[in-house]
Amino acid sequence: MKIIEVIFQSVRTGDVSLFSSLIDNIDVNSTNEFSQNMLHEAIAHKQLIFVDRLLSRKINVDQKDHKGQTPLHYCAMHNFYDAVFQLIASGANIFVSDDYGNEALWTAVFNARGKYDTVKILVQRGANVNHKNKSNRSPLDFAIQIEDEDMIALLRS
Repeated sequence: MKIIEVIFQSVRTGDVSLFSSLIDNIDVNSTNEFSQNMLHEAIAHKQLIFVDRLLSRKINVDQKDHKGQTPLHYCAMHNFYDAVFQLIASGANIFVSDDYGNEALWTAVFNARGKYDTVKILVQRGANVNHKNKSNRSPLDFAIQIEDEDMIALLRS
């Protein structure tokens, strides 16, 4: 197994000791076969300790994976509210669109399922509730379609 595969595995499994022993030997912005960096991996597996460590090493917070999704999209997809603050504070661009034209807010609205914290912080930070994706649908359009009154109110606030 290559060192990059081992360090990605350490992030997935939460092996801080292994990660610490390898991180100085690789480029923090290395990517896997899906163009994900370790920040994507840490967020997908809700490994907040690795999010902290990677951000302190100045990892690319706007790296796009093979579908054009950034770590912020992953936070929205996995409803990882704690990491959203850190990414935005580290300069993550909330206006990056994935290959489908979805910004992180669209992804957060789609995946909220009654949990609105990630949506709320993105709206507070200026995310565009009317941004149309490639299907000509905005986050607000989707909230109206699924008749989520709390989401609609939040997006219109």
